[in-house]
Amino acid sequence: MIQAVIFDWAGTTVDYGCFAPVQAFQEAFAHHGVPVTLEETRKPMGMLKRDHIRTMLRMERIARAWEETHGRPAGEEDVEAVYAQFEPKLFSMMHIVAPTAARLGYAPDFWISPDRVGGRGRPDPYMIFENLKALEVPSVKNAVKVGDTVSDIREGVNAGVWSVGVIEGSSVLGLSQTEYEALTPEVRRDACRRAEETFRTAGAHFVLNDLSQLPELIRMIG
Repeated sequence: MIQAVIFDWAGTTVDYGCFAPVQAFQEAFAHHGVPVTLEETRKPMGMLKRDHIRTMLRMERIARAWEETHGRPAGEEDVEAVYAQFEPKLFSMMHIVAPTAARLGYAPDFWISPDRVGGRGRPDPYMIFENLKALEVPSVKNAVKVGDTVSDIREGVNAGVWSVGVIEGSSVLGLSQTEYEALTPEVRRDACRRAEETFRTAGAHFVLNDLSQLPELIRMIG
Protein backbone atom coordinates (compact mmCIF):
# COMPACT_ATOMS: atom_id res chain seq x y z
CA MET A 1 0.00 0.00 0.00
CA ILE A 2 1.38 3.42 -0.96
CA GLN A 3 1.57 5.64 2.11
CA ALA A 4 3.72 8.50 0.85
CA VAL A 5 4.30 10.35 -2.39
CA ILE A 6 7.49 12.40 -2.46
CA PHE A 7 7.54 15.18 -5.03
CA ASP A 8 10.25 17.34 -6.47
CA TRP A 9 9.34 21.05 -6.59
CA ALA A 10 10.33 22.95 -9.73
CA GLY A 11 9.18 21.29 -12.92
CA THR A 12 7.06 18.70 -11.12
CA THR A 13 4.53 20.43 -8.88
CA VAL A 14 5.23 24.10 -9.60
CA ASP A 15 7.24 26.14 -12.14
CA TYR A 16 6.16 24.42 -15.37
CA GLY A 17 9.29 23.73 -17.40
CA CYS A 18 11.61 24.26 -14.41
CA PHE A 19 12.66 27.74 -15.49
CA ALA A 20 13.37 29.40 -12.13
CA PRO A 21 16.61 27.48 -11.39
CA VAL A 22 17.65 27.62 -15.05
CA GLN A 23 17.36 31.39 -15.05
CA ALA A 24 19.26 31.64 -11.77
CA PHE A 25 22.13 29.51 -13.12
CA GLN A 26 22.29 31.52 -16.35
CA GLU A 27 22.35 34.83 -14.50
CA ALA A 28 25.06 33.57 -12.14
CA PHE A 29 27.33 32.50 -15.00
CA ALA A 30 26.63 35.69 -16.96
CA HIS A 31 27.68 37.72 -13.92
CA HIS A 32 31.13 36.14 -14.31
CA GLY A 33 31.30 36.92 -18.01
CA VAL A 34 30.51 33.44 -19.31
CA PRO A 35 27.01 33.17 -20.84
CA VAL A 36 25.64 29.61 -20.88
CA THR A 37 22.95 28.06 -23.02
CA LEU A 38 19.64 26.56 -21.95
CA GLU A 39 20.78 23.10 -23.02
CA GLU A 40 24.05 23.35 -21.09
CA THR A 41 22.21 24.52 -17.99
CA ARG A 42 19.57 21.80 -18.07
CA LYS A 43 21.91 18.85 -18.59
CA PRO A 44 22.92 18.42 -14.89
CA MET A 45 19.52 19.56 -13.56
CA GLY A 46 18.51 17.90 -10.30
CA MET A 47 22.04 17.58 -8.95
CA LEU A 48 23.20 19.39 -5.84
CA LYS A 49 23.64 23.01 -6.87
CA ARG A 50 27.40 23.14 -6.34
CA ASP A 51 27.78 19.84 -8.21
CA HIS A 52 25.60 21.29 -10.97
CA ILE A 53 27.88 24.32 -11.27
CA ARG A 54 30.99 22.14 -11.07
CA THR A 55 29.65 19.91 -13.86
CA MET A 56 28.90 22.91 -16.06
CA LEU A 57 32.37 24.37 -15.51
CA ARG A 58 33.82 21.08 -16.75
CA MET A 59 31.82 21.13 -19.99
CA GLU A 60 34.24 21.63 -22.86
CA ARG A 61 32.77 24.84 -24.27
CA ILE A 62 32.16 26.45 -20.88
CA ALA A 63 35.60 25.43 -19.58
CA ARG A 64 37.20 27.00 -22.65
CA ALA A 65 35.11 30.16 -22.37
CA TRP A 66 35.91 30.48 -18.68
CA GLU A 67 39.65 30.17 -19.33
CA GLU A 68 39.49 32.72 -22.16
CA THR A 69 37.56 35.16 -19.97
CA HIS A 70 39.48 34.73 -16.72
CA GLY A 71 42.90 33.71 -18.01
CA ARG A 72 42.94 30.42 -16.12
CA PRO A 73 40.98 27.17 -15.82
CA ALA A 74 38.02 27.17 -13.46
CA GLY A 75 38.73 25.86 -9.97
CA GLU A 76 36.83 25.26 -6.75
CA GLU A 77 36.98 28.94 -5.86
CA ASP A 78 35.08 29.61 -9.07
CA VAL A 79 32.44 27.05 -8.16
CA GLU A 80 31.92 28.97 -4.93
CA ALA A 81 31.92 32.32 -6.72
CA VAL A 82 29.20 31.21 -9.16
CA TYR A 83 27.23 29.62 -6.31
CA ALA A 84 27.43 32.86 -4.33
CA GLN A 85 25.62 34.57 -7.21
CA PHE A 86 23.21 31.68 -7.79
CA GLU A 87 21.91 31.01 -4.27
CA PRO A 88 20.25 34.35 -3.49
CA LYS A 89 18.68 34.47 -6.94
CA LEU A 90 17.07 31.05 -6.53
CA PHE A 91 15.95 31.55 -2.93
CA SER A 92 14.40 34.94 -3.82
CA MET A 93 12.34 33.01 -6.42
CA MET A 94 11.40 30.29 -3.89
CA HIS A 95 10.17 32.90 -1.42
CA ILE A 96 7.61 33.75 -4.10
CA VAL A 97 6.89 30.22 -5.33
CA ALA A 98 6.27 28.43 -2.01
CA PRO A 99 3.67 30.87 -0.58
CA THR A 100 1.92 31.08 -3.95
CA ALA A 101 1.71 27.27 -4.12
CA ALA A 102 0.25 27.19 -0.60
CA ARG A 103 -2.42 29.72 -1.52
CA LEU A 104 -3.36 27.51 -4.47
CA GLY A 105 -3.71 24.48 -2.22
CA TYR A 106 -0.30 22.81 -2.42
CA ALA A 107 1.33 22.58 0.99
CA PRO A 108 3.48 19.45 1.55
CA ASP A 109 3.20 17.57 4.87
CA PHE A 110 6.98 17.57 5.05
CA TRP A 111 9.81 19.03 3.01
CA ILE A 112 13.55 18.83 3.18
CA SER A 113 16.61 20.24 1.45
CA PRO A 114 20.11 18.77 1.08
CA ASP A 115 21.57 20.92 3.87
CA ARG A 116 19.52 18.88 6.36
CA VAL A 117 21.20 15.63 5.28
CA GLY A 118 24.78 16.80 5.39
CA GLY A 119 24.69 18.15 1.85
CA ARG A 120 23.99 14.68 0.41
CA GLY A 121 21.25 15.59 -2.06
CA ARG A 122 20.05 13.86 -5.22
CA PRO A 123 20.84 11.32 -6.54
CA ASP A 124 21.77 10.12 -3.03
CA PRO A 125 18.72 8.67 -1.23
CA TYR A 126 18.97 10.40 2.12
CA MET A 127 16.31 13.09 1.62
CA ILE A 128 13.84 10.33 0.75
CA PHE A 129 14.82 8.41 3.88
CA GLU A 130 14.20 11.53 5.99
CA ASN A 131 10.78 11.88 4.37
CA LEU A 132 9.93 8.27 5.21
CA LYS A 133 11.11 8.73 8.79
CA ALA A 134 9.15 11.96 9.30
CA LEU A 135 5.99 10.52 7.74
CA GLU A 136 6.39 7.20 9.62
CA VAL A 137 6.34 5.07 6.48
CA PRO A 138 7.51 1.56 7.47
CA SER A 139 8.97 0.40 4.15
CA VAL A 140 10.45 1.83 0.97
CA LYS A 141 7.92 -0.35 -0.86
CA ASN A 142 5.18 1.94 0.47
CA ALA A 143 6.55 5.13 -1.12
CA VAL A 144 6.68 6.75 -4.54
CA LYS A 145 9.17 9.38 -5.66
CA VAL A 146 7.93 11.64 -8.47
CA GLY A 147 10.27 13.98 -10.32
CA ASP A 148 11.16 15.67 -13.57
CA THR A 149 14.93 15.18 -13.78
CA VAL A 150 17.33 12.26 -14.20
CA SER A 151 18.64 12.94 -10.68
CA ASP A 152 15.12 12.59 -9.29
CA ILE A 153 14.76 9.20 -10.92
CA ARG A 154 18.13 7.99 -9.70
CA GLU A 155 17.36 9.23 -6.20
CA GLY A 156 14.22 7.11 -6.14
CA VAL A 157 16.04 4.07 -7.52
CA ASN A 158 18.86 4.47 -4.99
CA ALA A 159 16.33 4.69 -2.15
CA GLY A 160 14.49 1.57 -3.32
CA VAL A 161 11.13 3.33 -3.69
CA TRP A 162 8.94 3.42 -6.80
CA SER A 163 10.56 5.98 -9.08
CA VAL A 164 8.28 7.93 -11.42
CA GLY A 165 9.10 10.50 -14.10
CA VAL A 166 6.63 13.16 -15.26
CA ILE A 167 7.01 14.44 -18.81
CA GLU A 168 4.87 17.58 -19.11
CA GLY A 169 6.50 20.56 -17.42
CA SER A 170 9.71 18.63 -16.85
CA SER A 171 13.25 19.89 -17.05
CA VAL A 172 13.97 16.93 -19.33
CA LEU A 173 11.35 18.18 -21.81
CA GLY A 174 12.55 21.75 -21.27
CA LEU A 175 9.54 23.60 -22.69
CA SER A 176 7.22 26.23 -21.28
CA GLN A 177 3.51 25.41 -21.31
CA THR A 178 2.99 27.80 -24.21
CA GLU A 179 5.82 26.20 -26.20
CA TYR A 180 4.55 22.70 -25.45
CA GLU A 181 0.98 23.46 -26.46
CA ALA A 182 2.18 25.10 -29.68
CA LEU A 183 3.87 21.90 -30.91
CA THR A 184 2.24 19.95 -33.69
CA PRO A 185 0.92 16.53 -32.56
CA GLU A 186 3.76 14.72 -34.32
CA VAL A 187 6.50 16.92 -32.86
CA ARG A 188 4.89 16.68 -29.43
CA ARG A 189 4.85 12.88 -29.59
CA ASP A 190 8.52 12.80 -30.59
CA ALA A 191 9.49 15.18 -27.77
CA CYS A 192 7.56 13.15 -25.21
CA ARG A 193 9.05 9.89 -26.49
CA ARG A 194 12.57 11.26 -26.09
CA ALA A 195 11.80 12.45 -22.58
CA GLU A 196 10.34 9.06 -21.66
CA GLU A 197 13.44 7.30 -23.00
CA THR A 198 15.61 9.56 -20.84
CA PHE A 199 13.61 8.67 -17.73
CA ARG A 200 13.57 4.96 -18.58
CA THR A 201 17.32 4.92 -19.17
CA ALA A 202 17.79 6.51 -15.73
CA GLY A 203 15.81 3.62 -14.20
CA ALA A 204 12.26 4.96 -13.87
CA HIS A 205 9.74 2.28 -12.97
CA PHE A 206 6.96 4.34 -14.53
CA VAL A 207 6.70 7.44 -16.71
CA LEU A 208 3.58 9.63 -16.72
CA ASN A 209 2.57 12.22 -19.24
CA ASP A 210 1.27 14.50 -16.47
CA LEU A 211 0.38 14.40 -12.78
CA SER A 212 -3.31 13.75 -13.46
CA GLN A 213 -2.29 10.14 -14.17
CA LEU A 214 -0.66 9.67 -10.76
CA PRO A 215 -3.74 8.64 -8.70
CA GLU A 216 -4.49 5.79 -11.11
CA LEU A 217 -0.85 4.67 -10.98
CA ILE A 218 -0.94 4.62 -7.17
CA ARG A 219 -4.14 2.52 -7.25
CA MET A 220 -2.45 0.14 -9.68
CA ILE A 221 0.66 -0.25 -7.51
CA GLY A 222 -1.63 -1.00 -4.57
